[in-house]
Amino acid sequence: MGMFDYLRFEGNEYQTKDTPNQLLDNYELKDGFLYEEQYQSRWVDDENSLFKGYLEKFNENWVKNETFTGEIRFYRHLDKKYTEWEEFSAYLVRGKIEKLVKLEENEHKVIF
Repeated sequence: MGMFDYLRFEGNEYQTKDTPNQLLDNYELKDGFLYEEQYQSRWVDDENSLFKGYLEKFNENWVKNETFTGEIRFYRHLDKKYTEWEEFSAYLVRGKIEKLVKLEENEHKVIF
């Protein structure tokens, strides 16, 4: 299992491996478009942390992504046993959602 990014959709937080970075970055689908959090970062030395330091974000702002074209699948667990989850697939062209589908075990429901 590798890294992933977070994606907010309809007030819920999901995980995805289909965004460009997979570095625990933040994205959001709203108003029919993909938005991403852009920021600057700097290394902070910290002897008590796992890697003896960490990246600190600053100057965060949300920007509409008008370049991403492709599919983003995103999911979240619905229970603490990790036996139930919901999953969606969004098809985007230059950051605009062209199709949004809720993926279910036996059928797919087109939402948008």
